[in-house]
Amino acid sequence: KITGTEIPRPSYVFGTMHLICKDDYIWTIPMKKSLKAAKEVCFEMDMDDPSLMMEIANGMVDYSGKQLQDYFSPEDYQLLAQYFSDSLNMNIAMIAQLKPAALISFLASSGFKCSNTVSYESNIMREAKKMKLEITGLERPGEQLALLESIPTDTIITELMQIVRGKTSSNEEYHHMVKAYRSQDIAQLHELMSTEENKISLNAFLDERNIKWIERMEERMDQQPVFFAVGAGHLWGDNGILNLLRSKGYKVEAIK
Repeated sequence: KITGTEIPRPSYVFGTMHLICKDDYIWTIPMKKSLKAAKEVCFEMDMDDPSLMMEIANGMVDYSGKQLQDYFSPEDYQLLAQYFSDSLNMNIAMIAQLKPAALISFLASSGFKCSNTVSYESNIMREAKKMKLEITGLERPGEQLALLESIPTDTIITELMQIVRGKTSSNEEYHHMVKAYRSQDIAQLHELMSTEENKISLNAFLDERNIKWIERMEERMDQQPVFFAVGAGHLWGDNGILNLLRSKGYKVEAIK
């Protein structure tokens, strides 16, 4: 719960996991009450914007003239194609026009060992629409895409091939993260995300965005009570949303 600095009514910030096994999903009574107390639901991006997916898809297309296979050695591309076929039941030819960075989202879901996954964002948006709450976002897709563009392509390809070759313990890491999330231990969750392998994305995808978001959050909270729903990794740390809000003079307290 966020109060102080003369905002008219409390706002709330809730940490999500973008995709989680249905059996691990938690949604408590205090969470429901906090959502009902808001007049607006604000995600990382405006999930209700009909142009959102088109803008993201367009940003993932490689207009340089290169095909996806041009970024990999023939041997690596064959391994990648086999991985897509075996793990995702997808013909890689379907995405031959995309940038290597686009593959991250595909492979992120390949480690799930459950057949039934759910999205916090989708569920929260469905409830928000039932309550006729305003749905907004903290940034445009182009801002996220620009961060992806800032990561060297070689780095992305190396990480992709580590997943394909089974050299990352992504599945084990994910289960540790889920355990921390279910126990609402955001400090432990942040520590797990701060491993050496994740440091590139931690700075670009968490810290820089958090700093940028605070001013936008303040503008919204000044208008009406807002339920902010962002990835749980954004909450903790020196540059986490909770600490940044406190440094601005807000009172931020966990609802038990």
